[in-house]
Amino acid sequence: MTVPAKPLVHLCFAVLALATVVLAYRQIIVQQHAWSLDGWLISYDAGFVRRGLTGSLISRLPVPAPSAVFLLVTALSLVLIHAAWRLTLRAGPAPAFLLALASPAAFLFPFGDPEGAFRAELLFLALFATMLWQQARGRGHLIPVLCLALPICVLAHEITLALLPALLPLLHGHWRKPLLHAALATTILAATAVILHHGTAEQVTSLCAGRSPACAVNSPFSVLGEDVTDARAALAPLLPDYFRQLPWILFLGLAPLLPAAWAARPTAAQLAGLGLTAASLCALAAIASDWGRFLSAFAVIATLQLLAAAAPRPAARLPLWLIAIATLLALSWQLGHYHDLFRPGPLASL
Repeated sequence: MTVPAKPLVHLCFAVLALATVVLAYRQIIVQQHAWSLDGWLISYDAGFVRRGLTGSLISRLPVPAPSAVFLLVTALSLVLIHAAWRLTLRAGPAPAFLLALASPAAFLFPFGDPEGAFRAELLFLALFATMLWQQARGRGHLIPVLCLALPICVLAHEITLALLPALLPLLHGHWRKPLLHAALATTILAATAVILHHGTAEQVTSLCAGRSPACAVNSPFSVLGEDVTDARAALAPLLPDYFRQLPWILFLGLAPLLPAAWAARPTAAQLAGLGLTAASLCALAAIASDWGRFLSAFAVIATLQLLAAAAPRPAARLPLWLIAIATLLALSWQLGHYHDLFRPGPLASL
């Protein structure tokens, strides 16, 4: 028995969008989880500091901070999901792309590890997805304009610098445009400022005034006072576990993308962009413990890039057995998070 692919895609993305909004509401409004909420609220109130742009803007809005963060996260998530939906329809839903979209490391990552989700890399991911969709629509001339948002992404979170190689294939043919030069120059200035003024212990103390005692010890605010040496020393005991987990993590997270890579046949430039992005994220493993987030960011970027690289084709009819496999794949890490019977789930342990 087979199922028409296009209605199935509409249904899956509608459910994904609704579930993502509900989960974001639970994390940010109901639970007010520190890493999902406070990371957006770091500000320049104690002077310039990395990740301080969003908090400085949110603090000036006439709405409660949790509500503002929820609305921002929801908007970015829906932009990302909408672009993925449109690219999937354009590529012509096929078994290979169904498996890629079911990867628990990509769009389903928030449901397997909600504490690691809804972070500031959403800004770059939504921007990247928008660029791919505009290029697929024949509006590639808008890419230099969209690049003007890159400094905002860098000032919101320095992880953007590790994701920038993914843009290289999109910038081909635009290198001589003055608007792109301006965007890259301001991005370099933002990166320099973030690297040179990453934060001090005094700024952490000032920003945490009036917050819970945990703010200065284990929160998005507390890491501002750490430098690379401190981060390496803290992570050194964890690296053996990381390398033991790595093959299993990569298999579950990236193996679903291999059939899509074969079906899409990306160009050498697109593969190079993905390779450089993967290498830059791997380099962060020694100074940051957010390994699940790094894997998720790469899986989302790779899935979007493969969907955009695929030539448009007629929608297929998908067999039920394939839908069942994709469903089990999508649930493989989520079960470890939600039910004790399956603990410890690989994703929840990152």
